[in-house]
Amino acid sequence: GINAEYGDSSCAGLYKNFQTGDKTFRCITFRVSPDLLSIIPDEEMWQLSKEKGLCQREDTRNAMNTLCNRLLHGDTASNAQPRWVLFNFEFQTALDGRPTDKSIFIKWCPE
Repeated sequence: GINAEYGDSSCAGLYKNFQTGDKTFRCITFRVSPDLLSIIPDEEMWQLSKEKGLCQREDTRNAMNTLCNRLLHGDTASNAQPRWVLFNFEFQTALDGRPTDKSIFIKWCPE
């Protein structure tokens, strides 16, 4: 079975960079290792950094479009794999108009 409790040691480092400190990533992606025994960070092209100097809501939209395009229209071999995605979604609240963010979890499992 998959060692989801520990995964690859690099998963923890990637998650820490996503969740704390500079929060440089807009999106991080994980997949099952080739031997099907652990969860590992996906290839670098799937780790989307935040664009400095860009409105955070616009950056959120751009990153979501990039992610969707890669999932739906990328190469067949890569897209046939299940993935787990953490996405930092920045938005403005409707009630008081303040900027805020939430991390959302996306399970991609193509059929």
